[in-house]
Amino acid sequence: MKRTKRKREKNIQQINASTKGARRKQLNSIKSLIENGNTSKGYSELINYIEQYPTDPFGHDLLGKILLKRNDFKSAKKEFEIVIDLHGKNYQSGLLGLARIYQLEGDIEKARKYYIDAINNNPYSNLIPYLSLASLETEDKNYYGALNVLYRALDIDDYESKKNNAGNKNDLKIAIVKNLLFLNRRTEAEDILATIIPNSVDQEREILFRRATILKHAKRYEEAITLLEQIRSIPKKDTIYYQVTIEASRVYQELQRFEQQYACLEELEMENIQFDGNVSLLLGMAKLKKKDYKGAKETFYKGLEAPDFSARNLCTYYYSSLQYLAGDIVGAESTLKTCLEKNKMPFPLNYTILIRILYDQGRYEEARKYINEIRQLDREVADNKYSFRRLEILIDKKENNTPILNNDSLYVERQFIDYDLGSAITYIENNHQNLTSPKSKFPQGTNISQLIEDIQVFLTDENKLMISILDEYEIPYQNAGYNKDSIKNHIRVKTIPGTKQIISLYPSDESLLPTKSKLNMQQEKSHQFSRINKFNERLSKAQQKK
Repeated sequence: MKRTKRKREKNIQQINASTKGARRKQLNSIKSLIENGNTSKGYSELINYIEQYPTDPFGHDLLGKILLKRNDFKSAKKEFEIVIDLHGKNYQSGLLGLARIYQLEGDIEKARKYYIDAINNNPYSNLIPYLSLASLETEDKNYYGALNVLYRALDIDDYESKKNNAGNKNDLKIAIVKNLLFLNRRTEAEDILATIIPNSVDQEREILFRRATILKHAKRYEEAITLLEQIRSIPKKDTIYYQVTIEASRVYQELQRFEQQYACLEELEMENIQFDGNVSLLLGMAKLKKKDYKGAKETFYKGLEAPDFSARNLCTYYYSSLQYLAGDIVGAESTLKTCLEKNKMPFPLNYTILIRILYDQGRYEEARKYINEIRQLDREVADNKYSFRRLEILIDKKENNTPILNNDSLYVERQFIDYDLGSAITYIENNHQNLTSPKSKFPQGTNISQLIEDIQVFLTDENKLMISILDEYEIPYQNAGYNKDSIKNHIRVKTIPGTKQIISLYPSDESLLPTKSKLNMQQEKSHQFSRINKFNERLSKAQQKK
């Protein structure tokens, strides 16, 4: 090993110092070819260069960067390892290359190690390792860790870094602002933004973007969207532009300007920009709002592999719901199980739907297995927030076991054991009529008993929404109630599964998810359009023959 190392060092020393300038010139020419789009010729010349100078780390470094851009991580890794092994002037670049590959592969610990090695290699002349490590910590939601790295870097003289186009103090401050906003420390973020004098158009765009984010959090949506659209008006489709576009879509949603929100999200999808799956989630929900259920289903499908936990799980929820409503029970079960297997932590909503599907099929032992699984992962969520005890009560009743109630048992659980219509009427009057409550409520004087009698006839499969622990129905009902000044035009009804025994009902807005009848109507329209198109094609061919 020592002999090999000495031989390499000797080879490096033997490279004639007078040829170094010529080699740098040759390598710069190859870079220029690649940057100007002549990649095949540039790549071919680079391979020849490396064969001619196998111990020149700069050639291997450039090849590693090209392979990294092509997502050929395995080959890029080998090139950066050679750069590190040769221990030349660009040793740090090799460390950064390896760190970036591990970050893209999702190996956060290895990526962190190589970024720290890159910082320790030369802690005073280059800000890129600090910015890269901070970005990794932000991605890992370790915002305090990111801030520690960035504040440490602020103490470094950035003259060399600026000279080599390797980051400057403004980049650090903007990154600090970004992490402060994630921590809701908006006042500190505003104070730092006020100190930044942008030295490029891109920095100016970044500053405007962060100011818009602060305005959005302060619910000053009109001011926020003005800044965001100002940035979008600059014709430069880069990372900043796409970040601003997804933020604009969220602000348009708050402003209830749904067509503009839809246009932003559609643009991102056409450019194949996903933001960890959030574009699929937001666009899918926008399509649901437009009642484009087929389009929504296709969009949610794209988000099933999203790296972001919430985006992946919510896309799974909506996609499996649409599968279920269309009658594809097996598909919905498979979608939910696949997602839950990928999770490092529980997502209770999808457990709820899966367990209910298993219950409906009489697979009680398997249903109990998933109840126990989520209870082990998070007992507080399982038993309090999502009340998986209710599902156990349902299973016990089906298996002729005596369900166990305790002093903490709630209204719904007691109704599961021994349903009482009078209790239901009292519950609805107290929670959705008489009390001053933020929940939707019926106008004072509504005869709840008569309303329940009237509503029974509408408890059909056509009005059914996606199942949860309870069966849910959505019934169109003009001016059903009010919540402050808002009139609700639907009534949401919840019943004991498999029965018409009403547990709760209240005025509501229309659900994003369709009832079965709405989904069937769209499918029928789609079939009609398909038949019309086929008829028109045949007619056109017949006319051409004449």
